[in-house]
Amino acid sequence: MNHSQRIPVFLSSDDNYTPYMTALMVSILDNTKSDIDFYIIDAGISEYNKKKIETLKEKWNFGLEFIKAETYRHLFKMPAAPSGHITKASSDRFLIPYMKPELNKAIILDVDMIALGDIKKLWDIELNGNILAAVPVYCWTDMATAYRHQQETGLSPKHIYLNMGTLLVDCKKWRENNMLDKLSKIPVEFDVKTYAWWDEIILNLALQNNHYKILDPKFNMMIPHQAYYKHKRPEEHKEIIEKYIGLSEDYKIDEIIFSHFAMKHTKPWNTRMYYYHPANTWTEIPNFKDFWYYMKMTPFYEGEITSFLDKQIINSETNFRNLITNLNAKFLSAEKNRKKYKILTLLTLGLYSKWKQKMKKYKN
Repeated sequence: MNHSQRIPVFLSSDDNYTPYMTALMVSILDNTKSDIDFYIIDAGISEYNKKKIETLKEKWNFGLEFIKAETYRHLFKMPAAPSGHITKASSDRFLIPYMKPELNKAIILDVDMIALGDIKKLWDIELNGNILAAVPVYCWTDMATAYRHQQETGLSPKHIYLNMGTLLVDCKKWRENNMLDKLSKIPVEFDVKTYAWWDEIILNLALQNNHYKILDPKFNMMIPHQAYYKHKRPEEHKEIIEKYIGLSEDYKIDEIIFSHFAMKHTKPWNTRMYYYHPANTWTEIPNFKDFWYYMKMTPFYEGEITSFLDKQIINSETNFRNLITNLNAKFLSAEKNRKKYKILTLLTLGLYSKWKQKMKKYKN
C-alpha cells in the first residue's frame, strides 16, 4: 500500500459514540475523491457495531483498521495530578504516531463533528516545521474568562489556546522530538476535576506561546463561532474572536470543512434547538440538518432517529412538568403575597382609623 497517496484519518470511539463517528466517516467519504484510510482507536466497540461499520464498504472504497490502545499505553508515563483522577484513555491520541510508525503525517479528529468540505484541503496544508496544526478554541465568551483559564492551568497569556478537535500532525517530527516524554513531564498543577480535558491542556503547555501552526476556523468550525456571525457579532464573543484569536472584522464563513458539535447542549443527536445566550435567543443548531443527512446514510440511522424522537418526548414532558412546577410556585407565591397584602392593608386601615380618632379628639 502506498501511504503517500492515501490520507490516514484517526478516530477514537466506544459503543456510545460509534453512530456519530460513522456519520463523520460517511461525511468525509461523501466530500472527497481522495483515498481514505480510517484507523479507529477501539475504546470499547462491540463486534456487532464493527460489522455495521464494515457495511459502509458496500458503497465506498476505503481502508479500515481497528486499533487496541492498550497495546501502546505502556509507552506513555501518566503525569501526576494534585487532585482528581487522570484517565489513560484521554492520552490515546498522543500514541498515534507510534501506532503506525510507517506514517509521516496523520489527521486526528474528534468524532462529534461532520465534514462539509474536502478533507484533502486539510491534508495538503504545509506544516512549515511545526509538529502539528490546529484551530484555536472559540468557546470562551470574553477575555477575562480566557485569561483566568490560562492562569489557572499555567499557560502564558500570550498563548492562543488550541482545540484538539482537528489535528494535522507531523508524526515523524513527533517521534524525533520524543513528545511522549515531554508531555509526561509537563507539571499538572491545575485541578483535573475542574479541568477534565487535561490532555488538551498539557498539549497546549508543551506548545507554549503558539509553537504550532494556527489553522483557519473552517477546519474545526465550532457552533459558537458560527452563531457569532449568524447573529451579527454580539459583543459577548467579539473580544475572543476578533482580539484574542485575531480574526479580521471582515472574516466571512464562506466554506466549512469540519463542523464541530463540541458542547453538550449543541449535539444534534440530543436536540434541534439551543439557547444562544449572547443574542438572547433560541436557534437551530448550525448544520443540524447536515448531520442527519449523513446519519441517514449509516446503518445506525433507524436506532438513532428513534432515540432522538424519544429524547424530544422526554424533554417535552420534563419542560411541561417544570412549567407546571414554576406556575404552581408563582401561584403559591402570589397567594402568599396576597395574604401579606391583605394583612398589610388591614394593619394600614387599623392605623389610619386610630389616627382619625386621635385627630377627632384633638379637634374637639
